[in-house]
Amino acid sequence: MKKYLNCFMLLILCCDHHATAADASEHLTEGFKYQISKVPDWVIAHQIPSDVSNSIKQGAVSYLLNDEQLTLRNADFKRYRHSAVSANTKQGLEQVSSFDIYFSPEFQTLDLHYIRVVRDGKLRDVTATADIRLVQPEQESERNIYNGLVAAMILLSDVQVGDQIEYAYTINGTNPIYGTKYFASFSTQWSVAVAQAYVRVLTDAARPLNIRVNNSDNTVDKRQQHELVEYTWQQTGVPALDDEGQYPGWYSPYAYIEVSEFSNWQDVVNWALPLYDSVPLANEALLALEQKWQLESHSKQEYVEKVIHFVQNQIRYFGIEIGSNTHKPYSADEVFERKYGDCKDKTNLMITLLRRAGIDAYPALVSSYLGTDLANHLPAPGAFDHVITYFTLNGTAYWVDGTRSQQFGPLEAAGEQYFSRALLVKPTTTDLTIIPEPVLRKNSERTEEHFSASNYDGNVTLQTVFEFQGDNAEYYRSALQRMGQQDYEKHLQNYYQRQFPGAELMTGLTIKDDRERNSMLVTASFSISNFWDNEQNKIELPLYAESLLSFAELPDRVKRKMPLALEQDVIAQHIVSFQLPEIVHWQLDEQPLTIEADAMIYSRSVALQPTKISVTHHYQSKKDHVSSNQIDQHIRALKKLLESIYFSVSISDSSKSPDSKEQQLRQRFQKLLNKV
Repeated sequence: MKKYLNCFMLLILCCDHHATAADASEHLTEGFKYQISKVPDWVIAHQIPSDVSNSIKQGAVSYLLNDEQLTLRNADFKRYRHSAVSANTKQGLEQVSSFDIYFSPEFQTLDLHYIRVVRDGKLRDVTATADIRLVQPEQESERNIYNGLVAAMILLSDVQVGDQIEYAYTINGTNPIYGTKYFASFSTQWSVAVAQAYVRVLTDAARPLNIRVNNSDNTVDKRQQHELVEYTWQQTGVPALDDEGQYPGWYSPYAYIEVSEFSNWQDVVNWALPLYDSVPLANEALLALEQKWQLESHSKQEYVEKVIHFVQNQIRYFGIEIGSNTHKPYSADEVFERKYGDCKDKTNLMITLLRRAGIDAYPALVSSYLGTDLANHLPAPGAFDHVITYFTLNGTAYWVDGTRSQQFGPLEAAGEQYFSRALLVKPTTTDLTIIPEPVLRKNSERTEEHFSASNYDGNVTLQTVFEFQGDNAEYYRSALQRMGQQDYEKHLQNYYQRQFPGAELMTGLTIKDDRERNSMLVTASFSISNFWDNEQNKIELPLYAESLLSFAELPDRVKRKMPLALEQDVIAQHIVSFQLPEIVHWQLDEQPLTIEADAMIYSRSVALQPTKISVTHHYQSKKDHVSSNQIDQHIRALKKLLESIYFSVSISDSSKSPDSKEQQLRQRFQKLLNKV
């Protein structure tokens, strides 16, 4: 979630001022508009605290006031915010002298009430002189989503260190796609300290409102007067949260308040059902394609696989999420004609085609980050940010994500997901459904590096093999499609040249894409000049597992009170071998090495032949996170893992007798290893 506050106050519910049209002035910029108007009459005014603790003043910016109020009266949605900050340094001045206010002009309006600057006790209203521009910010291009948001970009001039900057505004309206029930959330804790914070929600007594305070022992006060109900929370001196970062997606350390008029998950289902009303197919080309698949398929499973592969790979991922289309999908005909759509559009096309074959298929609302924690949130449409397809076939349940454009392999693997919980948009649904943990889908990768030399003076040949399975194969396909094989060859050559400056790619990559197994096999050959250091009286064999290095990285914060995220279901193997030009009398300890912690396990084994040495490194994650009480154990294991990855052997030039060099390169990584 985000970062907000805790504790409330009693309020005065009567109103003594009514804003009129004459109180407001409309402003137009870049084709978008906003109003400058008085503070609405339903708002309770809060003053900037005059007595601020030293802890608030210590940073570049003092955060003096955060006041958020929401009215749901008369089925209207208005959200007011009043903030005050003070710049303590030049850097802080840069932070507070400009700010943005976001809203969706499709269904919202912005009322700017005032912008004030207080200097040496004197107040200046700079609302009319501030540089205010309404622009559409750069859309979420990486996610291929266009959402229509507009930013009111506010730039203040003539502000100095020590000035207090105060502003207030109201966003009127919310997306009508949510119907007659509203929901919202309020942060009550931040990564910075706040001197005073308030939250207030005003609603009609006839509109029951559910309230939940998360990650805090503070409570919300409730007061009813006649037909109005008021919920309030306030806290003085909100301490900064020490944000350790790198949390698993389902974990949020910040306190926040949820409010929702949705009573249960069935209410959310009832809201979503009309969005996915079945519309008969009318597009002749799509009907012909569907009939062709039906005729070509020898079983329903074969038909299902054709549908999934078409939706995933022939419908480009791009979302126009404006107005009702933030949640309502376009029809299957429209998506087919456009050849693009977002998750809900792809899902709607998929379930439409599956149902035509008599297969029970339904949209499944999921959260890409909450996972099992979804059940700990108030029921509301805002709990979900993704839609996938659920269907049953021959008594087996499948969960298919239409946005996975490079997913191949058996249906059993494609039908497994990591979302943990889902809300089926199905008339009989009353609660969340558990999505079983994947069994077949693994983030599997294998790297092989085979060095060979006919002497100690010439070039060394390096044969490489990279195998990716499951999710990693999908990622590699996407990367290869994005870069192209020629650019990827340059990327791979550069990778090896950073380790061995004399490395040159001998031939182009050989790529085998086994889509039946959803695996990718990539092989390449390099010739490495100047590999041996002939000035030394020994030969060093680097038997490193560079591909595992990312798993050995220490977190940014190693002393933690909060869980640490790990990549889920990782299976990674790195094999490196040296074929030498003569017999070596090995005197190495061949006992395997194992490093294990609560959330990971690593092993290393050595295999010896008269002219060859081979080392196998193997890493596997056991959980998606490290719990706080296991952090110390995990950090110790990572340090040992890093040492073990950089394994090398040196062969004496006089005796050709090797010694294990566990200490090789440790000085190079000492700084990294001594972070704690």
